[in-house]
Amino acid sequence: GGGAPPEDRGIKALVARLKELEPRAYEGVMASIAAPLLVLLRRASAIDATLQRVLSAAPPAAAGGGGEEEGGEAYRADLREASSELCGGLCDIAAERYARYLRCRAEVHARLPLAAFTSLCALADDFAADVAHLSGRGCEAVSAEAAAQAKAFVDVLHAEATKKLEATVEQEAWGHVEVPAEYQRLVDSIAANQVPEAPPASAADHLSAAAAVSAAVGSAEAEPEAERQPSRASDIVVSGAGYKVVGSGLILLSTVVHYLQCGAAVPAVAPPIAHALPVLLRGYHTHAYKQVLMAGAMLPTSAGLKSISFKHLALSSQSLGVLLALLPHLKAILAAYLPEAQRHALKEFDGVESDLEAHQQQIFAKFVSILEERRRGRVKDLPAALAPPQAGAQRQPEPSANIKAVAADLRAVYKTLRDLLTPQQLHKVFELILTAFDAGLLEAYRGVDTATSAPLAAHCPASRETALLAASDSRDSRHAAEMQARYQGGGTGRHGASLLVHPWTQPLGVTLGARLLAEIQPRYSR
Repeated sequence: GGGAPPEDRGIKALVARLKELEPRAYEGVMASIAAPLLVLLRRASAIDATLQRVLSAAPPAAAGGGGEEEGGEAYRADLREASSELCGGLCDIAAERYARYLRCRAEVHARLPLAAFTSLCALADDFAADVAHLSGRGCEAVSAEAAAQAKAFVDVLHAEATKKLEATVEQEAWGHVEVPAEYQRLVDSIAANQVPEAPPASAADHLSAAAAVSAAVGSAEAEPEAERQPSRASDIVVSGAGYKVVGSGLILLSTVVHYLQCGAAVPAVAPPIAHALPVLLRGYHTHAYKQVLMAGAMLPTSAGLKSISFKHLALSSQSLGVLLALLPHLKAILAAYLPEAQRHALKEFDGVESDLEAHQQQIFAKFVSILEERRRGRVKDLPAALAPPQAGAQRQPEPSANIKAVAADLRAVYKTLRDLLTPQQLHKVFELILTAFDAGLLEAYRGVDTATSAPLAAHCPASRETALLAASDSRDSRHAAEMQARYQGGGTGRHGASLLVHPWTQPLGVTLGARLLAEIQPRYSR
């Protein structure tokens, strides 16, 4: 009959049956193949060793065959070389056959759970080590196949993790979730430059578990404080700094831990993991950027948010902050499992760090741009609001409605951000905001027509307007005290170093009043 030869059909049937075996059963088959092979190789190695010893100890005349010492020595050398080549060739054939059995199930191995893949790799490594010891020249066939399957394993792991993480970020509502204690333990291990000791699982298991946890804690924000579970925390703490997290951040953390466990469990997996992990982190950064800064989360097919608020921006910044805090530790952990020649791959983390920092700065700049847009709208009719009273009319000087609205915006944003950002981030954001306000309000006051305005002491378009933002605002004295504590500094330099030196300048900064007076006072005194 036609078709493939019987031997080919037999091989295909054998391969098909091997692919159907459970991991443990397949390991049993491989062990049954390796055991007799190693017995034969050990016998061949013993014969080679005996022959080498005999030839080395034989008298020249006994081994020469022709009675000439020089010819006998050459003959012995040829025999020793032939014996070594024969033994090494047998080892190469055994290794190639073993690698072929591994190769026939490569697709199955790429999708194994970590525990099963680790066990299989350990079995192959043991066989390769035995063959290398017997041959004295390595076991290239098995080592190369193990490296290829390790890369395939990471490729499948990474593709699956990326797809599920992308889908999670796509539906992320950017709301604060509380942190289960198990996640804090994971972070504590990473911060100590150790691989977390979580039960090994596949990427799917890790992602599903993390998604379930984040969904369970997603409503924790609405729970009364007394009813919250003691195993949860508001922040995730990295090296003493607390960060608010979102659900997708927990899933990313769980995935990162699984990557580290894979790299630590299988030496051949560590190099591809060192390349895949930065790609995963950069992917999260890219999707978060699209969803928040580019307002992708407002699409009906996404999270369907009505707007991107300061809270959403702040929580996105905090998610990036956690990654930035963990990056040095991730590099240190992977470095311990990478061969020296392959540690250059860790430079990819430097690019990720730059991307995350730039992303965070763009979020901070977005805070400023939103407030600047509001400020421009508030002060567009400032000249009319600061018009002097009619002749003979008397009124008590008071801040305009314009500057009151500006102050209200600042207070509202501060109250929102103070519980979401770290003190360092909050300081940086308000330094940027105050710098922009300093220039913007000064420009707005320059537009006031001072030719017909009342004297500065009576009308006070600069100093009394600025004074509205005083810490003496009785409606929120706690807010003023917190602002004073966070921003009090020495000297009269930049905003970040010297805010609230005079209470009436809070929270615009000490330079605003002085600069406004310096600009406006000469125009009143002409």
